[in-house]
Amino acid sequence: MPTKGNCICVKCEIELRPKKNGVFLEETRHYDLPYKIWHADLLECPSCGFQIITGFGRDPSAEHFEDKYEVLKARVEFYCREHRLPTFDDVRGILEDSGDSPTNT
Repeated sequence: MPTKGNCICVKCEIELRPKKNGVFLEETRHYDLPYKIWHADLLECPSCGFQIITGFGRDPSAEHFEDKYEVLKARVEFYCREHRLPTFDDVRGILEDSGDSPTNT
């Protein structure tokens, strides 16, 4: 590979650079129930600002049943959701695509 981090911005065709090493990310399950906290690195494209989190450890920093979970949760900056609840804009887009939108009457 031509880079050390192996992360390339497809749009800009340049290597992503570290923006912040050592960020905490909370992984949730079943519509945002706490599950695990991970420690990783935030990379960013210096041209367009695209960001990605990578470089996770082998094991999570904490799991929801451990005492240290709440302590680390205060340091969480990012979230990884198993399911994302639909927003009003999601529903409106589906209705508009189907022709059933209230604005089409």
